Amino acid sequence: MKISTSIHHANIEKLGGIDATFAALKEAGFEAIEYAFITPDINWEDMKAGKHSKFFEDEYFWNNAQELKAASLKYGIDLVQCHAPMPSYISGATEEGNALLRNYMIKSIQFCGFLGIPYIVIHPLFDGSFRFPKLTKEDEITLNFDFYCSLITALKANDVVCCLENMFCQDWKTKKIYSAICSDMNEAAYYIDGLNRIAESECFGFCLDIGHASLMGADIPAFIHVLGNKRLQALHVHDTD
Repeated sequence: MKISTSIHHANIEKLGGIDATFAALKEAGFEAIEYAFITPDINWEDMKAGKHSKFFEDEYFWNNAQELKAASLKYGIDLVQCHAPMPSYISGATEEGNALLRNYMIKSIQFCGFLGIPYIVIHPLFDGSFRFPKLTKEDEITLNFDFYCSLITALKANDVVCCLENMFCQDWKTKKIYSAICSDMNEAAYYIDGLNRIAESECFGFCLDIGHASLMGADIPAFIHVLGNKRLQALHVHDTD
């Protein structure tokens, strides 16, 4: 197992660019990374309105991919997984806003194909507000199957596995945290198995976020056991107290 970490694009810019970041990671002893599409110019209000991110404009986007590929080879640091922009969906956003987010997901999958990254984590679609939810559970299921099925062609074309992740939501008034989509191990298995049946291929897996699970008081060994080797393809591991 390689010593890995996650690096956000926003932090790469703060560290002086891709080459400088990989040099620092190499010096720190990291052998592999998860690259996360978290960028300074993507914010909630812009996404709701359907405002395009400069990061995803072709010239910048593919230049960034080329630089990552060069740095990975230069420093011997593997790109083992990718985290798509988040959120994947905004309740209350314009139709154009959520369509734009879906396009970002497809472009992120193409990015993984270009760099040979085998896994991409794409958050399930859900309403993050516990106090005033706009989606019923039935709405949530329909929304997610429609969304993930729309990615199947891109996943197959780029030989990438899409990993769902266990999520949480918040009562924004009390600041209390509650379980959300895929925080239940059986629900997680339901989505993965159902999507793979539709895809007629192993296009979908799961990324278990240990920090998210700990917030929910989940039985993490049991979660791992239920998912099993076939479904569990990626991890987000945190030190938790």
